Amino acid sequence: MYDDKPLLARVISSAFYLSHGIRRNVSLIIYLGDAGYKVVFLGDKLKHIHVDEQSLTGILKKIQIAVNRKPRHVKVHDGVFVEQSPSLTEHVDYLVTHEGAPLEKSLHTCPEKLSLVIEHGIKLSASAAKVRVTSRPKPVDVTLAILNIKLDRLCGPL
Repeated sequence: MYDDKPLLARVISSAFYLSHGIRRNVSLIIYLGDAGYKVVFLGDKLKHIHVDEQSLTGILKKIQIAVNRKPRHVKVHDGVFVEQSPSLTEHVDYLVTHEGAPLEKSLHTCPEKLSLVIEHGIKLSASAAKVRVTSRPKPVDVTLAILNIKLDRLCGPL
């Protein structure tokens, strides 16, 4: 996680920012598998988060400090939490990979809650259906931005 803070800042921006505000109905969970933690960003509780990379890098530093202290659960910023979690434990509806079926063909209805996991750097063995949002592999932040655009088109702003 700590190796590419600019990428993580772009992932956070891609997950939450709209041209006119923040996606309040989105949660972003970043698993730090090697550290045994997950970082949870709750859109409906986020405050004082700015789109610029420097602001987000400051929050990422707070996360790194929290993980180094080995807490069970800690709030590091408004709407940002660090929790012990050795593996992916949440329910997953779809695994976003470049090998799956197109999202438009797989998502027939727009459920109230939708959980998607984007593979980045490791292969996951989740039992969820595999979908793709781009024809070729893209960086995770770009994949997430395209995913949000496609979900907005398919389901309307969630």
